[in-house]
Amino acid sequence: MVAVIPWIAIPVIPLGIAFFFLQRYFSETSRDIKRLECATRSPVFSHLASSLRGVWTIRAYKAEQSFQKLFDAHQDLHSEAWFLLLTTSRWLAVYLDVICAIFVTVVAFVSLILADALTPGQVGLVLSLALTLTGMFQWCVRQRTEVENLMVSVERVMGYLDLEKEAPWEYKDRPPPPWMVYSLTLVGNVGIVSLIRLDPHLHTPMYFFLSNLAFVDFCYSSSIAPKFPETLLSKHRSISLYALMAYDRYVAICDPLLYMVIMSQKVCMQLVAGPY
Repeated sequence: MVAVIPWIAIPVIPLGIAFFFLQRYFSETSRDIKRLECATRSPVFSHLASSLRGVWTIRAYKAEQSFQKLFDAHQDLHSEAWFLLLTTSRWLAVYLDVICAIFVTVVAFVSLILADALTPGQVGLVLSLALTLTGMFQWCVRQRTEVENLMVSVERVMGYLDLEKEAPWEYKDRPPPPWMVYSLTLVGNVGIVSLIRLDPHLHTPMYFFLSNLAFVDFCYSSSIAPKFPETLLSKHRSISLYALMAYDRYVAICDPLLYMVIMSQKVCMQLVAGPY
């Protein structure tokens, strides 16, 4: 075409520049609309899949209308985004057609101006090549914008790859099992009670207080703790052992000299047996 009419090379350069800036301007908007369309399309398919899986439950509870309204809302939102995407695509097509029409018009007028120097065959060749060139320009611009729109799906997939991983089903560093804590508590309390009971030098009010407190805790761990969930869930709740421990400390603080008489081992056993 340029070989036949060299002057046509002049409008070809503005044509390429116009296509470049038009494609660049359109791509920024089209990508955002494509993201919006993908984001509104996912709820439609997820709601449809969940409805198909639970169709028997939906019918059993007679919730067809609510699910239908929810599906219509998702579908309307996706249709709005899809219509906007189609509208912008048609906008690009219209502008490309206008630019191509202007270019073909310029080529035709140049052919009329140079009619004396051209043959009818050369004019027909130039016009056919101009139409082919504009079609190729349009195809390149549309394919590039389509590729950028399809890259939005890849972008969404890459976004899921960057999410933080969920915790594993089983932890490597597990806390000690309950039976170990339970056993250590029993062994420690038995050790304190035995040490204070066997050593005469430790037979003082404060040490007897610690001994009885440990004994109460020992009884709580061995007998009350297994029954505590049952007592907690039942309607008739017994007296909490913490109240007895508070009473034990109250006696030790207010009347430490008579503590051994008031809070003897027999009394402690009776108090513990009461809540149980």
